[in-house]
Amino acid sequence: MDLKEINKISIIGAGNVATHLALAFVDAGKEIVQVFSRNLIRAEDLSAKCGAVPINDILEVTNDVDLIVIAV
Repeated sequence: MDLKEINKISIIGAGNVATHLALAFVDAGKEIVQVFSRNLIRAEDLSAKCGAVPINDILEVTNDVDLIVIAV
C-alpha cells in the first residue's frame, strides 16, 4: 500500500504518543476516524482535538480504515 492511499485512521491509545501521531496525521490531511482508550474521558479529549469518534470498547474498533495505529 502506498502512503498516499492511507486516508482513514483509527488510533488505539490516547496518551502523549497517540496525541502527537493523531495531530501529525491531521496536519497531513488524514482523517482520524476513531480513538480508543480504556478511559473514555481520555478518548474524548483526544477525539475532540482531531474530530474522531471516542470509544472505550476494543470490539468497536472498525476494520473500515486504511490504518490502525497502536500507540499504548
